Amino acid sequence: GCPHPSTPKIFPDPSEHFNRQEAALISWGYLVKQRDQAMPTEWEKATFSLQHKNSIFVKNQAPVPGEANTYYRFTLTEETYANETQASYRLANLFQKPPDFNAQDEYSFTLRRGYQHDRFVYVIGTDALLFEKEMQRLAKQLQALLRNN
Repeated sequence: GCPHPSTPKIFPDPSEHFNRQEAALISWGYLVKQRDQAMPTEWEKATFSLQHKNSIFVKNQAPVPGEANTYYRFTLTEETYANETQASYRLANLFQKPPDFNAQDEYSFTLRRGYQHDRFVYVIGTDALLFEKEMQRLAKQLQALLRNN
């Protein structure tokens, strides 16, 4: 059934900053394949006071130049904090590993880049070394997009 109208939403909507980045990615030829919302883990709450996370998984419609059947794919995550101080602390510790860190995730864990806007931290990541250069380029462009507004 439908949730009762007075029930608070567990997950707030992505911010307009996130929506703007999503729109930019779409205009650059990316398709949103998946949306995800997650509650912070106990560790994320305790360590960074993370409030919640929204993410999208995007894939480019055009193959990587010179690589048939290979398409750029990235996950863009918005992490929401109570204030800018907490957000910048998080960004400074982007690569701090949770206690339950799985060594198999090492690769995709390092292939990411974060940037901050107000009390939000954005993390763009990928699972393929081949996509790292494009990831860095996108991160710069998305960051610039937030600054210019």
